[in-house]
Amino acid sequence: MPLTRQNVTAASRVMLPAYVVLTGTIGLVYTLDPGHRLADVPALTVARMLMGGSMTGWGLLFLGVTAILLAAFLSHRRLLFVLGLYLCGATFAMWACLYGASTVTTPGTSLLSPVFPLFVCACCYASAKSLLRGERD
Repeated sequence: MPLTRQNVTAASRVMLPAYVVLTGTIGLVYTLDPGHRLADVPALTVARMLMGGSMTGWGLLFLGVTAILLAAFLSHRRLLFVLGLYLCGATFAMWACLYGASTVTTPGTSLLSPVFPLFVCACCYASAKSLLRGERD
């Protein structure tokens, strides 16, 4: 079944484009680092260490997920979007771990930093399940 307005839930019509915008925005900010502000963010300490002090690699990862989600969205391919959602969820689960590690290694990191990525991970999983089941209004 193709991914069209007529055969997805109202929630999916809101969330599917939101995933594209969310991952794309994060990818662009991490890749371009406007104003070179990311070097001072405590929650990104572990992530920067894993990429040699730069966020560019992480930004490209998010942009790769964005490309898959966008291709699925534009082509109306349901299973490609499900794949993109699982990759998105896995990426955000990894980020929850990175933020969690930063709460231990960097005193300035908020203890709440892993919460948002875990929430996005759960949303991706829920959206993927809805698409796989063919749920619609």
